[in-house]
Order: sequence, then C-alpha cells, then structure tokens
Amino acid sequence: MSLKEYLTDGNHSSNKKSIENIDKRLLDISIIEKPIERAFLIPYFISVFLAGIPLFLLDVTVGQVTRRGVIAAWNICPLFQGIGYACTLINFFLNCYYTVIMAWAFHFIFSSFTSQLPWTRCDQSWNTPACRVFTNQPINSSIIENTTHISNVSLITVDATTEYWERRVLKLSDGIHDIGTVQWDLALCLLLTWVIIYLCIWKGIKTSAKIMYVTALLPYVFMITLLIRTALLDGASNGLIHYLKPDWSKLTDMTVWSDAGTQIFFSYSIGLGVLTAFGSYNKIQHNSFRDCCLFALANTFTSLLSGCVIFCTLGYMSYISNIPLNQIAESGPGLGFIVYPKAIGTMPGSPFWSICFFIMIILLGIDSMFAGVEGFIAAAGDYFPLALANKWIRCIFVGCVCITSYLVGLSMVTNILFIISVIVYEELTYKRASLHEPYHFPGWSVKLGWFMASSSIFLIPIVMIIKILRTSGTFLQRIKKLCIPIIENSDETIETVESNVNGN
Repeated sequence: MSLKEYLTDGNHSSNKKSIENIDKRLLDISIIEKPIERAFLIPYFISVFLAGIPLFLLDVTVGQVTRRGVIAAWNICPLFQGIGYACTLINFFLNCYYTVIMAWAFHFIFSSFTSQLPWTRCDQSWNTPACRVFTNQPINSSIIENTTHISNVSLITVDATTEYWERRVLKLSDGIHDIGTVQWDLALCLLLTWVIIYLCIWKGIKTSAKIMYVTALLPYVFMITLLIRTALLDGASNGLIHYLKPDWSKLTDMTVWSDAGTQIFFSYSIGLGVLTAFGSYNKIQHNSFRDCCLFALANTFTSLLSGCVIFCTLGYMSYISNIPLNQIAESGPGLGFIVYPKAIGTMPGSPFWSICFFIMIILLGIDSMFAGVEGFIAAAGDYFPLALANKWIRCIFVGCVCITSYLVGLSMVTNILFIISVIVYEELTYKRASLHEPYHFPGWSVKLGWFMASSSIFLIPIVMIIKILRTSGTFLQRIKKLCIPIIENSDETIETVESNVNGN
C-alpha cells in the first residue's frame, strides 16, 4: 500500500468512525471522580460555550485540515512541534492512570460476587479495632484514622468501607519512605484491563468503533438504572435540591471558576491530542462544527446525569447518618471507591447494585482508553505510516505500547505510587500535599510531584532548541524557517518552503 492510499483509503477513510471515537472520549471516567457540583454549575455552562466548544472545535479541525496526529499536525509551525510531543506524553500518562482505575473497578467486581460485600464488615483481616460499619443509625461525627498519629487518641472510629479501600485495596504504607511491593491481585486486574484494550484496538479504528456500540450505550443504561434506584431512596430529594439550586455566593470565588474550567478541559480531552487524531480521519469538507456542538452537549448531559446519581446517593447518606451533605461529599477516587460502595452496601441486593456500578465504571474506562490509546498510536503512525499500514506490524506495535503502559502502570499498584499521584493532584491545587490530615509529605516529595506534573512542559523548549540547532542559517533565519509550514507534495515527500527565507 502506498502512502497516498494509506492516507485516503486506509485509516483516514471514515467520518463515521471518527465521530464515534470522539464520542467515546467524551464518555469520560472522570465523571465518577469529580462530578459537576452546584457551586460551579453556572461557571461550568459559561465555560462550555466560551472555552469548551471553541477549543474542542480547534482541536478537531487542526487534525481535519492537516490530516495528521498531534505531533505531525504541528508541521504547520515546526518551531512549536514540542507541543505535540507534550500532548502525547500527557496522553500516555493518563492512559496508564486510567487503567489503574479500571483495575480497581475489576477488583471491586470480583469482590462483589458474595452474599455480603466485604466492605460492609469489620471482621476481616485488614480491619482494626476502630472499624465501624456504616448503617442507618445516626452518628455524631466521622473521624478518619491516621495510623501514624493515633497513639494519643482514646476514641476514634473508621468506616469499614474506608478501611477496605485503604487497607485492603490500596494497602497504603505509613508514609512516603515505605515503598512496599507490587500487589499481585491489582497487577492481575491491571493485566486483564490491558489485554481487553489490546484485543479491542489492535485491528484499528474500524474494529474499536464496532465495539463502541456496546461500550458507549451500556453506561447510559446502568446510569439511568442507578438514577431510578437512588432517586427512590430516603433523602434523595434533598441531594437533588442541593445539587440543582444555584449557590450565587460562590460566583465571586475564583477557585470555583478555575474548577469549572479544569473540569471542561479534562472531560473534553482538550489539548491531549486525542481530538486532533480523530479529526484527522474526517474528510476535509466534513462539518466538524455541528459534531463538536453535539458532542459537547452530550458530554454536558452525561455529566449532569451522573451528578444527579451522585447527589441522590449523597442525599441518602446524609439522611441516614445525620451528617451534613457537604461533609459527606468528596472528589477524587474516594468518591467512586468509598462513597458509592458505602451507600450501595446499605441497599437491599447490594451485591447486584455493586456489580452494576463497577461494570459501568469499567465501560466508561474502556471507552476512554480506546480513544486515548488510538490517539497515541495515531501520533506515532504519522512517522511510520507504511509500516503501520501492515496489520501484523500494527499488531506488534500496539502490543508494545500496551506492554510498556502496563509496566508503567505496575508502579501505581505499589504502596507508595498512589501517594505520589496524590502529591501531584494536590500540588496542582496549590495546597500542602496531605493524604491524611495530620500527615504532611516532606519537601523533596513535593518537588518530585511538581517535576512529574511539569515533565511534559519541558519537552516544548527542548524540542524547540533541538530544531533550532539542526536548522542551517543565522539565528533569525532559523526561526523564520521553523515558522514556515511543512508542505506535502504530490510525490509523497515532505519538504519545507525555504526559498522565501533564503531570499531575504
């Protein structure tokens, strides 16, 4: 197959497949980590129309016009091609992180095939004497345990779900100094996740698009089912009122606006290169504006729907425990793996609802991973188009990507790497990193977190310097040459238009 055939008849031949895969990325697993909250409901919608849709359209159309992945798309201005490498690296990190979340979900599914959920008991080997089962009996307070600062505490209770999450699933160490070992059960769940992803995408976008019909629609079925179930619980209406009633006093808080913008950028996958990759599959005349508007609205609808499920659940928990709703709610993985399981454990038929919920999480994760890994492969495919056009070479290449990602992900199922991810997460909120309130991470670990968070940004100046050094001419001539787009001619070779620069 020639390069021209590959570009016109091969991977870049189907608008429909591109549209479907963009929709897969919009079904983001982040909706169970940080839902739309009432505090930034209004800033959220403003951000959708002023930032979300325009930047979403920009990402897609750049790929559609250049017909390339995120790295090669920056041939429009080679000086800044480091941005494409940075986006690809961020996408790689997210792929590794998302599969760990799916591994956690697989662990919870396997643990749910029992008559009594293991996180609703206090007689397990990982439980402490302070363990307390969450029931419908009112309590006065909830104090979270810290195993390194408990010697002077005479009365403390820890929820059984929290102990299961921290002591059984994560097996958190006492501090960042205790590295621990790889947990074999999570490692196997992670391996299962990557095997599923590989089997679904190794043949290409057409195969994954067919699978999408199941993985994209089933989450809505589970979500609507869970919404109906949680809406019938006591106190659910209070949660919905808390969710939908605007909090006008928060509009002057810039943190709320920042959170809303962050949610938009992350849930829309803006700046990750995924949208650029799938935009490259569109024909040049395709109406991307219509699709971007539809998909943006679909993403917002999904987030609102998940928010209703979340706050119905939180309202129920607030009702049966007599704890204010804002003290129950939390963001991050704890929302999906502590709050939800805790609420599900009090429902009749809890194992069934637990399986349904975590299957939904896995389906959301698979959708995101299809798009994320395809975006990463598309970026590499622009440099080896003829090789990856061969199905067996593509099979091997995709396998190498999955194996490498799995090996990186293994570091996140140790006792310490989850803590490091918390450092990165909390440092980006400009707060002192802390997993349990009395414990603060040492300064060197905070610097490490900043380095990990900034590693992709370093690629931009590095690539820029390399390109300047490899270009001939004076410094100004080099800059001018690198700002001229690289054009592909009919002979399927790539050349840069340097005559205008040399003539000056």
